Order: sequence, then structure tokens, then C-alpha cells
Amino acid sequence: MSAGPPLPDEAPTAGVEPPVDGVAPLAGTGELRRWLLTEGRRLRSPGDLMAALSAQLMARGVPVARASLQLRILHPQYAGRSYTWWQGEGWHREDHVHRPQYNQEYRLSPVYSIHEGGPPLRRRLGPADPIDFPVLEHFRARGLTDYLALPLPMGDGAIEAVSWATDAASGFSDGALATLEALGPALAAVLELEVLRELSRTLLDTYLGRMTGGRVLDGSIARGDRDALRAVIWWADLRGFTELSELEPPAHLLSLLDDWFERVSGPIRVHGGEILKFIGDGILAIFPVTRPDDEPRVCRAALAAAHDARTRLLGLCSPAGLELRYGLAMHVGDVVYGNVGAPDRLDFTVVGADVNRTNRIERWCRELRRPVIVSEAFAAHVPDAVERLGEFPLKGLRGLQTLYGLRDAPPWADQNT
Repeated sequence: MSAGPPLPDEAPTAGVEPPVDGVAPLAGTGELRRWLLTEGRRLRSPGDLMAALSAQLMARGVPVARASLQLRILHPQYAGRSYTWWQGEGWHREDHVHRPQYNQEYRLSPVYSIHEGGPPLRRRLGPADPIDFPVLEHFRARGLTDYLALPLPMGDGAIEAVSWATDAASGFSDGALATLEALGPALAAVLELEVLRELSRTLLDTYLGRMTGGRVLDGSIARGDRDALRAVIWWADLRGFTELSELEPPAHLLSLLDDWFERVSGPIRVHGGEILKFIGDGILAIFPVTRPDDEPRVCRAALAAAHDARTRLLGLCSPAGLELRYGLAMHVGDVVYGNVGAPDRLDFTVVGADVNRTNRIERWCRELRRPVIVSEAFAAHVPDAVERLGEFPLKGLRGLQTLYGLRDAPPWADQNT
């Protein structure tokens, strides 16, 4: 029974690479391509991949001193991401923020030409060689002698870029250049998987949150997937925003909401919380309690986030110059965390009596003119930070509930809340 035609590397001409622009790649290029598509693709970090690939290249006679990937990413904060390896220094990642300075530097770089569909770009960096990209002057100052930037076409038509540089006195040989170009398609195929994974992580983290996004990537996507969870529940809301929306243009309101959400969201994340959703001008977040004995620490972390948010919100004013007021309620209790919704439109959220309780507590912030009110269960873990406000009815709940305010967060000075 025939085993079928041999694979290319098993053919009689194994090890003979097709020429690149008439130049044969170095021996072992086919083996290196196979390494990329097997072991290389298991390296989940592009930085680890570039470091390992550079080591493989040097072992085969390609004198790499620097290697860099330049990827454009879909991210609300970053325009691009680079993974750069230097011989003797290892690799580092850099996220490039959307800003005019980065855009200008990027447009003056060889990578911009590659991203825009330009051909491979090689530049000698000897003392007498002309320099037409500012960054190459920096490379020459670091002792690099030869630079090559190559396109990495992706399956969706996008073009990413990889660059290689050497400090060898004679630069890259023709065979080394042919090897680097011959590896391009395999490197692009491996990187495309990581680019897609990174895009998925970014979108899920941005729109669902890091914890929730991770659950979705791990397969919790069926309607009804849920877990019982102990958590501090955080419910915050702007005061008077409905009235303000009648007076201000939509563009002003959106800018104001962005400021509000940014100043509150940062402290939540820093102190271990997870933002589940923005509801109009409100924020629902949780601080998970992973162990019963960890509940006091988690309550203190949520309290620290509240303090940080209050500091960052000082001076936040409407376009008309009015200081904006808000209400924040915190309660520790049990929730059900998981997927709810229609079969084809799901939402990760928390539900349960304690979520409703937190929402009802927040409504008393307006009546009592308090920026922060917490439940008795929460207050029990931070007794030195709170003061008893009294007993109050909570809509839908039987009896009266004891509520507490923060000692260092007195009532608003007036009732313009």
C-alpha cells in the first residue's frame, strides 16, 4: 500500500530551497520553517517567538543582533504594539498610545512604508551610507550595520511588519537575506494566530472586562452558564444627569460621561474589582471574594477604591461649571454570576437579592445627600471608617435596614444633587 507522495522536505531535493530574487537561502531554511510551524507556534508570546527564532537563525549562520515585530492592533488606547529583541538584552513589549507624537514618529519609520504596502526595505548602516529614516541613525549609533524590514501579509489582507538587523562588519550576506525573506510566509502564518487571539482578548476585555472576558475565552458562552459568587457589589450613579441631559448638547454629555467613567473605573481595576457594565450614567462592579477569610480584605480594597475615586472626582464639573455629584453604594453578599439573555444575544452579569439590595441602598444617597453609603454587612468589616446613619426602608425588602456613611465623606453642602 502506497504511503502517498512525499512531503516537500522528504522529497529527493530536501534541503534545497527555491531561490529568492535569484539567491538561494542558507542551508537549513526548510528545517527552520518546519520549526516555526511546529515548536514556534506553541510559543504564545510574540516576544518569546522572536527571541527563539533569532537564536535559531544565529545557529544557522544568520548574524541577527536585533529583531522586531510591529503590529497594528484594534484597541481603544493603543494604535500599535511592538515586540523587540536585542542580542544580550532579551525582548520587551511596547504599546503605542494613540497620540500625535507617536503618529509622527511612526510615519517617519521604515515600518510605515511596509504597513502601507511597500516592498521589502533594506538599508546599509555603515559610516558612509546615507540615512533616510531617523530611527536608522539611532541603530547605526548602537553599532548595527545592516537593516531589513519585510511585510508579513495576513489572511484578511492586513500587512504587519518584521525587521531584522545585524552588527556584523559585512552586514547580512545575500544568503542570509534570502533566508529571512523565505521565512516570511511561515512567520506570518504563526503570528496571525496570535494576532487573532490578541484581538479576541482585547475586544472581550474592553467590552466585558478582564475576568468576564477570560471566562468567555475559556468556553463559558452557553446561556445559563453560571456560578455562585461571594462579592462586594459596587453600584454608582451620577446625580442630576437626566436634568443635565436636557440642557447640554450630546457631545458635551458624552465627554462628561467619559470623564466620569474614567475617573471611577481606574480605581476599581487597581484595587481588584471588575466592571460588569455601564448602565446609562451608572456603574455596576464587583470585587470577588475567593475565600471566606478574605472577605475583610476585599471590603477594605473596595473601600480604598471608593476613596481613590472620590479624590479623582474632585473638581469634575458640568460644562456650565456645576460640580457633579454622585452616589455610591457598597454591600457584600451572594450573587449569581453568569450568562443571561436570549439564545443569540447574551450578557454576562450578576443577579440576586444582594444586587437588588445594593441598588436600593444607592437610592438613599440622594435622600441623605451622601456620596457613599454602605450596608451593615459591609460596615462590619471596616468599623473605623464608617458612621451609623440610621434605619431605613429599602423598596421591596421587609423591615428596616441599618445604613452607614463614610466618616470622611460627609453630606454634600447643599441639596443640589
